[in-house]
Amino acid sequence: EARAEDVVLDEKGIRMDMTNVYGLDCLTSLKRSILFDEPTGTMTLTDAFALDEEKHDVCERFITYGKVTVEDGCAVIRLNEQAIRVDYDPALFAPIVTPVTYSAHMGVKRQLFTLDFHAMVQGAFRACFTIRPVTAKKG
Repeated sequence: EARAEDVVLDEKGIRMDMTNVYGLDCLTSLKRSILFDEPTGTMTLTDAFALDEEKHDVCERFITYGKVTVEDGCAVIRLNEQAIRVDYDPALFAPIVTPVTYSAHMGVKRQLFTLDFHAMVQGAFRACFTIRPVTAKKG
C-alpha cells in the first residue's frame, strides 16, 4: 500500500515523507510540507526531491475549475469573483495550462484546468509554490 509516512500535523501545517508513494526507483526521497500563514491567507507547498543522477521530467500538477493565466513568475487562478496567485520559480518550471472537459454526475459536462509545472531535473532540488489570495485593487 502506497501512502505518506511520518505525517506531522500541527498549528503551522502538515509535513510528510512521500518517498514511497509513487513507487519510482529514481526517486530516493520526497519530503512535502504544506505550511499556512493564517493572517495573510498564504499557503506554501514545498517538495524536497532527491533523484538519481539521470535527468527526469518532474511534473507538479494543480487541478482547478478556475480559469488560469500565467504571468511573470506566477499563475493566477480566477473563479467567480475570487482569485489566488501561485508563485513559482520560473528558472526551474515551465507551466502549461490544459483545459479538460469531463462528464460529471448525471452526464453533465464540466470543464476544469490542469496547471502543470514541468522541470527537467536530476539529483536534489526543491519545488516551492506560494499560494495567496489576490485582493481587488481599490479605486
